[in-house]
Amino acid sequence: MGLVMTAGLLNAAFAIPMRYNRPTGPWTTPFSASSRPIMLAGTRPTRWAAKRQEYYVLIENIDSEENPKCYLTSVAEDFEIVSEVNHPQVKSLVDFYHEQIAEGNLIEKLERNISKVGLVHIADVPSRHEPGTGEINYPNIYQKLADLNYTQYVAMEFLPIGDPVATLRAARETAIRAVQR
Repeated sequence: MGLVMTAGLLNAAFAIPMRYNRPTGPWTTPFSASSRPIMLAGTRPTRWAAKRQEYYVLIENIDSEENPKCYLTSVAEDFEIVSEVNHPQVKSLVDFYHEQIAEGNLIEKLERNISKVGLVHIADVPSRHEPGTGEINYPNIYQKLADLNYTQYVAMEFLPIGDPVATLRAARETAIRAVQR
């Protein structure tokens, strides 16, 4: 069963099919632009189904340290693709963990592109643990999301160091405190 059909049957809010590896072979460059037309064409059937079944298609970049074969390694290009597709059901999944490793400058990118964001993933750098264990200032990120009236989903996609339930509760409380200051 395809991803689009599965998302519809599950009444899912999102389907995330948009990850493409770089083509390989003697005809490609290290930063092959030949994946971009493939990705754009790939959104056509999914965006039609997304509109019909009322969910979002999300495009996610993965940093090249984690997956050097992944074509889309920058959220900036992710935002360009969302603009080019120009469909209300196609949005960007901003994974702060991947973007901090790839390029940083998280808050400015949010300020310029918040209307293109459909979901954010939370994990700290390094090691993908909970917020507060690494270099990302998540209270500032949460406050900026609130200041920009972000109303979409926030997913805690981290590997907890301690008890998973207690860690998730603490992360939630940190986010709530940050937007109430």
